[in-house]
Amino acid sequence: MSDHCFVIPAYQNAAFLEKCIESLLQQSIKSDIVITTSTPTELTKLIASKYNIPYYINDIENAGIAGDWNFALSKATVNLVTIAHQDDIYEVGFSKKAIEAYHKHPDFQICFTNYADLFDQTIKRNSIYQLIKKLLLAPILLSKKSSNPFIKKWLIAFGNPISCPTVTFNKRNLGAFSFNTNYRFVVDWFAWLELSRQKGSFVYINKSLIQHRIHEKSATTNEMKDGARLREEKEILSIIWGTSIGRFIAYVYQLSHFQNQTK
Repeated sequence: MSDHCFVIPAYQNAAFLEKCIESLLQQSIKSDIVITTSTPTELTKLIASKYNIPYYINDIENAGIAGDWNFALSKATVNLVTIAHQDDIYEVGFSKKAIEAYHKHPDFQICFTNYADLFDQTIKRNSIYQLIKKLLLAPILLSKKSSNPFIKKWLIAFGNPISCPTVTFNKRNLGAFSFNTNYRFVVDWFAWLELSRQKGSFVYINKSLIQHRIHEKSATTNEMKDGARLREEKEILSIIWGTSIGRFIAYVYQLSHFQNQTK
């Protein structure tokens, strides 16, 4: 049995699901792979069968992203879990680096990596959006780890530089953690805020180990098309900074999101 598991919360007929699975199967250290879904389709079921991957259906109606991710975490039978996003491609060393981080820092709650954006067949590593995220990660760039609640909170105080597809969770150190179902777009950001207040560390692997696909039907792109994401971001930043400062930071942070649009 592997020390690490990828769980893919598949949504409807995911066009790039097989590409994602192929990248997970090519890991230099083999990990378990599981598919979960709350929108089952024959295609997803056939893909799971083709690759002999366990396939679980979440029967809770309108679970939302948070509910899907909670269900995904529950179906991993090992301690180290990465919620793999169906559109993304994982570099061959991802599992190895996550497992190494655990052996070096067994107290971590989450470890996360750098990544590149993938537009069609073009890989972009230095967009304005990514540069902003790198600036936000400055407090942890040298040490690569922090268990200090202030620093952990400071990492996410001006935005969310921790990309959820890059995160490996150490379930042993999460306690009673679950994703908050009150949010649609900042589910992961609020999760990091909650974990920053608890015992344990955040570990950063400063290597680009994921190609995060941006396309017209991706969640990242769709989130830009209405004001719901901005409203939730203002709420998170207001929790951290208070209403007035939080709203101002949210508007500035929102400008960086347009780098993720395909048009």
